[in-house]
Amino acid sequence: ECVACAINVPTYTIDQIDNTDADGVPDSLNVYCKVVGVVHGVDMQGSSSAVSFTVHDGTEGLGTYSSVATVASYTVTEGDEVRIVGDIGHFNGLLQMYVDSVTVISTGNATQTPTVVTSLDESTESELVKFENMTMVDPTQWGSGSSGYNIDITNGTDTVVMRIDADVDLYGAVAPVGMFDVVGIGGQYDFSAPHFDGYQILPRYRADIMTCTGVAAVKICISEIMEGSNATAYNEDRFEIHNCGDSAVGLNGYAWDEERGMGGTSRL
Repeated sequence: ECVACAINVPTYTIDQIDNTDADGVPDSLNVYCKVVGVVHGVDMQGSSSAVSFTVHDGTEGLGTYSSVATVASYTVTEGDEVRIVGDIGHFNGLLQMYVDSVTVISTGNATQTPTVVTSLDESTESELVKFENMTMVDPTQWGSGSSGYNIDITNGTDTVVMRIDADVDLYGAVAPVGMFDVVGIGGQYDFSAPHFDGYQILPRYRADIMTCTGVAAVKICISEIMEGSNATAYNEDRFEIHNCGDSAVGLNGYAWDEERGMGGTSRL
């Protein structure tokens, strides 16, 4: 008679378990398996009794969570190659493994090179991504939240949500000024089905926000024209300009030239 029998737990790559159904729920829900990957980022749980981090197997990324004591005692270290065992689930649309055990296989491994993107969706979940030439839509959003805060950021065309979690060293730091590039792990927080909204980028630490020298895309349009508004002088034309974009635009240095009448350009 068998007194103690080993459980045969299958090992899967992350791309074998990260497909979703029509509601954005993993089709591998509740599958118990092993995954091997390299830790990216920091512990996003901030608790002595629970832990949460991201692993990447070189092809796909996966979020994790555990309140198992032996797992919660693991010191999350970016670059650790780990073997994790647990059930596949999701938290508000974000694919996760609920981990029962974690084993460190090796340390000091390279992390993924960030992929430059302009939007967030299912394909960016638990992936290391980068947005370039971004500004904050509303700088007052920075710093307003106890567990973290969301900031809308834009490149002048695309607007996404940047989440500053209370467990990263960016929380409480001085807000970036002007234009910046940002690297982070793609996340999601969508509490109702179907789970195809609420995508976020979560920087891992201060070094993930970098000043840049790019030129932001602006959307300035002429909204009104009044021709010949002063016929007794220079036959002037008057016009109104409107900012059609998401970010404030400084007019210093802008000029116009109507290419008739008086020569040269006029500066604002």
